[in-house]
Amino acid sequence: MSNMAKSIKALITPDLLIWGRETAGFSTVTAAEKLKVSTVILQQWESGEKAVTFSELKRIASLYHRPIAVFYLAEPPSGFDTIRDFRRLPDGEPVEFSPALLFLIRRVKERQEWAHELRKEMAVGVCSFVGSSPESETITQLAQRMRKTFGIHIAEQKSWRSVENSFRTWQKAVEAKGILVFQSSTVAIDEMRGFAIADEFAPAVLVNSQDANAGRLFTLMHELCHIFLGIDGVSDMTPVFQPSTEVQKIETFCNAVAAECLVPLEDFNEEAQRFDWSGNLRAAIDGLAGLYSVSRDVIARRMLQAHMIEWDDFVDAREFNRKQYAEFVSRRKESVKELRIPRVTMVLRDTGRAFPRLVFQAYADELVSTGDVVGLLDLKLKYFEEMKNTISVGE
Repeated sequence: MSNMAKSIKALITPDLLIWGRETAGFSTVTAAEKLKVSTVILQQWESGEKAVTFSELKRIASLYHRPIAVFYLAEPPSGFDTIRDFRRLPDGEPVEFSPALLFLIRRVKERQEWAHELRKEMAVGVCSFVGSSPESETITQLAQRMRKTFGIHIAEQKSWRSVENSFRTWQKAVEAKGILVFQSSTVAIDEMRGFAIADEFAPAVLVNSQDANAGRLFTLMHELCHIFLGIDGVSDMTPVFQPSTEVQKIETFCNAVAAECLVPLEDFNEEAQRFDWSGNLRAAIDGLAGLYSVSRDVIARRMLQAHMIEWDDFVDAREFNRKQYAEFVSRRKESVKELRIPRVTMVLRDTGRAFPRLVFQAYADELVSTGDVVGLLDLKLKYFEEMKNTISVGE
């Protein structure tokens, strides 16, 4: 680009620069640092005192994850509201969404809203289970209803003997009922484990793929509980042993439902008798976690609830599990550096299969173009045919 082209002024609406920065989650200082300009220059751009060049606007649009055209609108667009925040610090105060999390929420909502409109146009029935849980429904009742909805019997689950297989099978059953299941590794796991969008035509959940399979499985069940309650939200699922606020009570309830759904207490009480947990607690936890294809934390919590172990035993088990998880994360980071995953495989991991099937169904019905498909799936054009052949429309 010539120096003359770089200096061409972009005749945009300055207020849109403020809107773009704030909705992307950046402070003036952070945005200026990333744009490699002073805060004074950025403030002058946002006030209209100094005009932005087209070259500068391209950098701004890239940082804020917005199309350049949006900055030429007369006023900020409406329609995007950040979903409810269920993450809390120990003192109960909410934490702010990072720019990466804000962008991820916006991206998932764009896909979910597109799916909503398409399913309405195709006269697909609503998902009647969204928001179907009455206040009087107990933890056990909701967990049993969730299992019945997705058609997975506990005996079938115990035959899997693999957490990876367990997550995949649950995901397939959930998607078969119309729920979009997304994954992403772009946000740190200590900030967000998952979130849910409780829409009757296109309910959606996202789980953090940085987590282990057992952690992802629990997150999936937790977010499904949000769908049945009809409550959108971003969660980190930090345990709260004495919930006091509404937010804490909802998260504690969803945690309990997820645990009961994955490991029904009645069945667990029978299976636990087969293990010598009093003599070797860790071996018993490992054995039961393998039996149900769940995390060790879920099993330790079930033992505590069944009064099989004392609080100190539970704390010790949880600390041991955390150390093992930290080692897993460390090993995973090293292995990922060397692993080359095919692009289509990555897209299917991140979008699930329900969403791309819907996209290709729309393509087959001539409702969207090739460009729409690659845009919705974050897919390069050279992978279009491979993805099309991988996804069986209508299967």
